[in-house]
Amino acid sequence: MSILKLSDILINELGVDREVVSEARRLVCEEHLSMAEALSKKKAVSEAQLLEAYGRIYDLPVVSRLPVDDIQTDFAKILPIGFLKKYVMAPLIPQDGAEHGLLPDIDDVFKHPGIVIAINDPTAFSAIPDLVRVIGADDYHVVFSTRE
Repeated sequence: MSILKLSDILINELGVDREVVSEARRLVCEEHLSMAEALSKKKAVSEAQLLEAYGRIYDLPVVSRLPVDDIQTDFAKILPIGFLKKYVMAPLIPQDGAEHGLLPDIDDVFKHPGIVIAINDPTAFSAIPDLVRVIGADDYHVVFSTRE
């Protein structure tokens, strides 16, 4: 089994020029940026393309639009908003009886028990256990989503 690399996906599947990826790698080393920041700085890929690549690498769904109208927000009383902004993540706890018929890309995720944690960057994985502990979740699933 081969391990998918971000640069391979960008070059071979998204058509990003090899030189652009090399330049982004240089920025990662010299300016201490994440690969996502370097690629964004080079305007090499869109956020949606980058999330699609992350989804392939980590075998996680990518949700283009979150059902924010049907989500509980009680967690905001115990979880600092600064934490969520720092890690660009959000716990999605469906309200009882909420229907997401217009959001087929997230319907499958909500069929499973537990909450959904939407993140924008894989570097946020390290903060997920803290989030889960603070909100008292027993079961969760992770998805990638846009900053918006």
